This record gives sequence, C-alpha cells and structure tokens, in this order.
Amino acid sequence: MLRRIYLEVFKWLLLSIFFVLLSICGISDIPLSDNEVYAYLEQYGLENINNPKIVSNDYPWGSPFGDKSDQIITAGFHDEQYYNTYGRWHSGIDIIPSNNYYNTDPGYLKSGEVIIYATCNGKAKALLDQAGALYIYILCNDKVHAALYVHNKVNLIPKGEYYTVRSGTPIAIMGESGKAYGEHVHYAIKNVKTGQFYNPQLYIF
Repeated sequence: MLRRIYLEVFKWLLLSIFFVLLSICGISDIPLSDNEVYAYLEQYGLENINNPKIVSNDYPWGSPFGDKSDQIITAGFHDEQYYNTYGRWHSGIDIIPSNNYYNTDPGYLKSGEVIIYATCNGKAKALLDQAGALYIYILCNDKVHAALYVHNKVNLIPKGEYYTVRSGTPIAIMGESGKAYGEHVHYAIKNVKTGQFYNPQLYIF
C-alpha cells in the first residue's frame, strides 16, 4: 500500500518537474492545465472518453449529450410557459437525456453518470452562480460564441481558471444544483460581443 502511494507521489513529482522545465524553456504548446483536467476525468474513468457525435468545431455544434436523438427538450428557447411561470424569457433550452443516450453513450455506459460534453473547442471555466448552480462556461475558439451548461452535479473542470477543452470531451455530470425543478441541463449559447442569446436548437443536428 505504501509503495503504491510513493509511486503516485513520485509520478506527480516527475510531471510537475517536467512542466516547470517546459515553462522555463519558454515552451508553451502544452498547457499546464491539461494534466489537472485529466486527473478530474480519471476519478470517473472518463479520461479516454470522447463523444464521436459532436463534430470538432470552433463554434457550437451538437447537443451536450451528443446529437438531436440523444436529448429531450423540457423547456424551449423563449418558452412561453417558462415566461408565465418565472416572469422572464428562457435564455436557453432545458434538456434531459433520451433513451438513445442511455443505450449508446460511452460516458454513461462506463460511469453510470449522465455525462455532459463540450460542444465546441475553446477555453472552459467552472463557475457557481448566485443561486448555487454549478455551471461550465466555454469561450469557443471562434471568439464569438460562448456555451453555458448549468445545474451540474459535478463540474469536471477544476475551479479557478480557464482550461483548454475540445469538442466531445466530458466537462460535467448532469444534476439539479441551484434553482432547478429536477435533474437537467440548461444549455445556452451567447454572442460574447453583443450579449445576445441564440436558440441552441439551431446548432443541434
């Protein structure tokens, strides 16, 4: 048991020295944060999981669960019933997994958790809103779109700074944190230059 602990400590020490040397030498192609994200994913056995249905793109593409067949919309964009209930327009869509997701998703089949995936390449940050909802904010690489994934049970991105993510990689586990009526994902797409929210259904195929 002690030997295993020593080996783990030694492994992390070597990795730390390696990344410090890279930074001293001025090599910045490998972000230090990637190793931390890997460690988070490793806890759930998700370090080698990728959703092949989400096309690699620098703007949002697909559903946080995969594609259109993997989700059920429980509240739409600018949903009238939502407005009548809460007195404000719904800035995104609320979704839950479909039976197709439960039967085919590689992350769910491996972990038993409903995995939320990045829908664009970009920089991701784990955040907490005023109501206590865990969410992920991704600034997509096109520098125009941002994607938000709200009410998570667990954020699979370490808190505190932006981390590089790629389309189709796990970023969170579905939950009902904050003001939520049940487990689901509030998925929103925003124009970072104008502040305008777009209907996410236009980006899901």
